[in-house]
Amino acid sequence: MSQPIKGFHIFSRAHYARAGQPKEIMIGLYHSEGGTSGEFAIRWHDIGSQKSFPRLEIFDDAWKVFFDMPELCGLSTLTGKNADEQQIIDFLIAAGFKDLTRYDGPKPAKPVITVTIEGGLVQEVTGIPNGYELHVEDHDEGDETQPQYDPEKGCFVTVYEGGANG
Repeated sequence: MSQPIKGFHIFSRAHYARAGQPKEIMIGLYHSEGGTSGEFAIRWHDIGSQKSFPRLEIFDDAWKVFFDMPELCGLSTLTGKNADEQQIIDFLIAAGFKDLTRYDGPKPAKPVITVTIEGGLVQEVTGIPNGYELHVEDHDEGDETQPQYDPEKGCFVTVYEGGANG
């Protein structure tokens, strides 16, 4: 077996990335024959502000691999700076990690949003990605005192949240 490679994968930039996918970088010791000795992630989480924040996440089976990479202690220089994805990538490359991201390959199928209408009424909505909303506008005449009525648009608007039905 060959010497493992200290590397990383940038999931949000890989050929299989989907629109709206949260940013995530997997870091680990990878084998050229495939597989890994262990890996862990830096994931960006939306915590209710206008910006997402990076968090290091390590399952216990990868603790040894993480602690065997002392060069990652340099990540502490980014503490409190709300580092973005590119800052982490630049740090990893400067620390000698190899970008193993697959940038080319088959593209994933586009997400499909399905709106089921029966008798002129929306019955079901599926496939809305997390972080997106679908606004259904109904321009038929009706009771303009209902809360869904939007006087600016002159129609009824129903909002479906991404992930809840999809």
